[in-house]
Amino acid sequence: MAAPALVVHGLKVYYHTSRGPFRVVDGVQLELEQDEILGIAGESGCGKSTVVEGILRLVAPPGRIEAGRVLLYGNRAEAVDVLSLAEEAMRRIRWTRLAYVPQGSMNSLNPVLRVREQMLDAMLDHGARSRSECLDRIPILLRAVGLTPSTAEMHPHQLSGGMRQRVVIANSISLNPEVVVADEPTTGLDVHAQRQVLETLLRVRREHRVAMIFVSHDLAVHAQLVDRLVVMYAGQVMEIGPVVPMFRDPRHPYSLGLVASMVRIGGPRRRLFGIPGLAPSPLEWPGGCRFHPRCPYAFDRCREVVPVLQPLEPGRWAACHLYAEGLTDRLAQARREMLAGPAATGARLQEVHAVDQHAAGGEYGE
Repeated sequence: MAAPALVVHGLKVYYHTSRGPFRVVDGVQLELEQDEILGIAGESGCGKSTVVEGILRLVAPPGRIEAGRVLLYGNRAEAVDVLSLAEEAMRRIRWTRLAYVPQGSMNSLNPVLRVREQMLDAMLDHGARSRSECLDRIPILLRAVGLTPSTAEMHPHQLSGGMRQRVVIANSISLNPEVVVADEPTTGLDVHAQRQVLETLLRVRREHRVAMIFVSHDLAVHAQLVDRLVVMYAGQVMEIGPVVPMFRDPRHPYSLGLVASMVRIGGPRRRLFGIPGLAPSPLEWPGGCRFHPRCPYAFDRCREVVPVLQPLEPGRWAACHLYAEGLTDRLAQARREMLAGPAATGARLQEVHAVDQHAAGGEYGE
């Protein structure tokens, strides 16, 4: 079997403050397959963006990577542990093997430089040897994300939000990386611009054969884009699985709460079910399962023992004591009641996902 593109083992990222350590990411495990788009979802404050910062070694003080390994295979047989590299070696990895699409297109580009100058600087700073080759490559990169070559002569203020984000994506693939990490790239964009960005990411994955990690709190965006979904809560992974089964049949109570809170257009009318309470502070994670204070199915073991990710079936994992104790009947009944027609919903998601996976093959404007 081919090696995965990237593997994260036991990643811990803490922010050290006068009040004590904020354990924002606390033992995350995940695996990115070749040519895959892996989504990371969860409520605000669950640690999604901090996982990305840890993978890229961009955690700023007072944050610190406490433990873990990030094994970058890309398309190679031998892995490199990103967290063990010297800073100069890490600099050579960035953009050439491991690239980044940051959150917020409005702040990702220098307002006083033309697009051409910014793309050129990024390529030369991260290992490109020839200025002339870089200049020849810029129009190709812009076309790859659905922009005209004339965009290179514009300043950021002359571009829409969607165009700016696509410039950032073009920048991220400028040196043919094997893995791209996109942190909330559609945040702050209108739905039309969001659609353009999602189509761009799909197109880049297909044409450049890049594996991607995609972070977003928006489950509807994940449903259209990703192949597998990682659900995080309170700094830990709660569930992992293929995106369509995850929406049709979520296996963790937290995942069920997230899916049941989504508004759906079409199909039978149903009540929306929110998740009671609020996520706890990283300074005071509860003992046992961190979701147990908000979980309607919690029992004594949930309050005392931390659950570990366990396989439920091929490709599906969940960290929940209900499975170890054989107490899943209530959860199954809740899925039937809260999702109101899961089979039809799952079929529709499958249809939408299949269409969107091919949408980037068409033409779309600026």
